[in-house]
Amino acid sequence: MIKSGYSVSSANQAKHIFDKKTMQSLIQSYNGLFEKQGITPEFIAAKFVEWFNSPDEKIQLQAYDRYEKIVGINHENNNPPGIKRTISIEEFVFGQDVSDGSDSGIN
Repeated sequence: MIKSGYSVSSANQAKHIFDKKTMQSLIQSYNGLFEKQGITPEFIAAKFVEWFNSPDEKIQLQAYDRYEKIVGINHENNNPPGIKRTISIEEFVFGQDVSDGSDSGIN
């Protein structure tokens, strides 16, 4: 917002717009309108099942991409908590990182 010409104080206030009672009320009313139209969490889940079971692979991939965004899947760091990263057997034995596809040193 600052690049758009807003002052620093205005830009900082904009970050908290969703905390305002008026905005919360607006969001709740939209949620109510969606539910009245039948768009519920159960409906969305059923749509994902439909998309994942589609015979069209492109639809399946798009559904998975959207699912990742909603659920927050992070492929860069999918290690369990407390583990910084995993290593391959080759890296453990030979002491070199071969995850990039380079030669493992095995002859």
